[in-house]
Amino acid sequence: MPCDKNDHIGTHVWPKEGPLVIERCERYCDYCDTEENRKHPWKFAWFLRRHVEAVHIKSEGAEYPNVQLADGWYVSHILPSSLLFTC
Repeated sequence: MPCDKNDHIGTHVWPKEGPLVIERCERYCDYCDTEENRKHPWKFAWFLRRHVEAVHIKSEGAEYPNVQLADGWYVSHILPSSLLFTC
């Protein structure tokens, strides 16, 4: 799970293609595939965004070149889907 908040279980979606929104609370990369890599907590969500873009989306031979990283975040676990917004 990309964050440590128990009430967020199942709310973070990391697609194989299409838009990816990394929420403020997310600290772990769901694309890293080894247990050692998945344990690395990023201090801020924007560090995680930078990692995902550089390693998993834009690098040569990237696993997820068809993912578009969103600039902002949604509070999808708090607001109903009709009220989602970006910051």
